[in-house]
This record gives sequence, structure tokens and C-alpha cells, in this order.
Amino acid sequence: MPSKHQKFGIKYLNIDGYRIEVSLKPIKHMYLRCSRKNGNLRVSAPLKMPDSVIELFVRSKSKWIDKHICNPVPEISQAFYGNGEMTSLFGAQIPIVHDYANKNIKAYLHNNVIFVRIKSSYTQNQRDKVLIKFLRNELQVLSEQLVHKWESMMQVQVYEVRIKNMKTRWGTCNIRDRRIWLNVQLVKYKPELIELVVVHEMVHLLERLHNLRFYSLMDKFLPDWRKRNEELNEVKY
Repeated sequence: MPSKHQKFGIKYLNIDGYRIEVSLKPIKHMYLRCSRKNGNLRVSAPLKMPDSVIELFVRSKSKWIDKHICNPVPEISQAFYGNGEMTSLFGAQIPIVHDYANKNIKAYLHNNVIFVRIKSSYTQNQRDKVLIKFLRNELQVLSEQLVHKWESMMQVQVYEVRIKNMKTRWGTCNIRDRRIWLNVQLVKYKPELIELVVVHEMVHLLERLHNLRFYSLMDKFLPDWRKRNEELNEVKY
């Protein structure tokens, strides 16, 4: 049974990490807009316009998109991690166990359990910081391994990989400094999806823009990147 949105000609497409709201209307041409309120991308298209043509249209506007703040990453609220709760690590749900001590404060993985060694006097925020530091380090280690793997395959060099919390991107590439930034939220996703983001950003060292050459390079290095991209940006309702 079609949803209310589908009845009135509204659907959603995932294109290169962007979740596009497509409005099908009795018009002759396509139009692309970026909401000033929330940065979402919206396309108005003729009623029977194929998805493949809409995809080509959006990609032809890559320069325009790069100049606007749009939001391909679903916002994830800050979680508070309690004893006995679960957290996501590389696509798996891992239980958390608090280990109380007065020194050697840290979180570590053992027998598929994350132990968070903290002082009993710690506040919830202090406990979270210990776990988040561990998760950031796990992502840092994996991403550096992936960069090393792909440097030789692409014949490019990345000088540095950094992790930070980002609201609008899974990753970015500073081409001049040859530095890649990854969204800390990626630690929750499977390694092959993290690899997609790493490869995407490294391809920018060969082609700055999201143009035909860029997508040709993505096809060459990671032939199933579209499938991975859909999984990474899947939004459940």
C-alpha cells in the first residue's frame, strides 16, 4: 500500500550520500533547491521522469551542491551509555560493563564486551567521555589501516586522518594538506561502509569535483560503491 507521500508524488532517492526529496509534478523541467531551514536537497521533476535521469540531473549540479550546506548524514542524538546497555561498534551490538577503579581509567574490548574502567564517583557525562575516547580510537586505527591499503592501489598519499563529530558529512578531504576527516559516527557502521567513505575522500585527491571522472574512478576502485552508499545512507522510519 503506498504511503501518503507516494500518493501525492513525493519520494526519496539516495544519490552520492545525499538523501534527495523528489517531488513529481505536471511540469516540463527539473529544478533543484536547498532548504535554508535544514539544508535538505529537494528536486521538482516531471511526473514520469525516470530515477536514472533525476540522478544524472543531480550529479550535473555537483558544483552548486558543493557550495551549499546540505545534509546527507542522518542526525544521531547524543547517547548516554549505562552499565548493561549496548553500543554499536563496526556494525555489531556490543554490551557495556562498568569496571570501577581509581586508576588506569580507560575502556577496552575483551571477549566481545566493552569494559569501561571508571571511578564510582564519575558522572554520566564523565563515563561517556571514557567510552567515546575508546570508540574514536577504534575508528582511528581502522581508518588508518584502510588508508594504507588504498594508498598503494590508488597511487596517492594521505598525510593525516582525523576523527571529529560532523552533522552534515560522513567525511571531508583537505586536498591541499592531503588530510582526511571522518565522522566519529562511522564507528557504528560495518567496516565496508567505512571503507566506502575512505575511498570516496581519497578519490578527491585525484579529482576534486563530483563529476563524471570522479564517478568513473569510484567505479574503477570500488565497483559496488553504489550499493554500499545506499546502505550507509539508509534512513528507517
